[in-house]
Amino acid sequence: MLSDDELPPLPDYLSPGTVHEYARAVERAAYERAAQECIETAAELRRCADGCTDGRYDWKADGAADCVDAIRALGREA
Repeated sequence: MLSDDELPPLPDYLSPGTVHEYARAVERAAYERAAQECIETAAELRRCADGCTDGRYDWKADGAADCVDAIRALGREA
């Protein structure tokens, strides 16, 4: 969940258009937050993979990195 600090500022005048714009801004912020979580997960998995001789976590890190791209693509649609 986005923290209050991560929410875009609420417009002073709430017309249907500004509410829609605000909702889209919140949606984009949520997608970016999800992407950041995946980035951190990928980095953690890569750290483990670097310490493992069999590379068993590389594919998981690659999958998390792929999720970053997919989530950000959704955010661009918002």
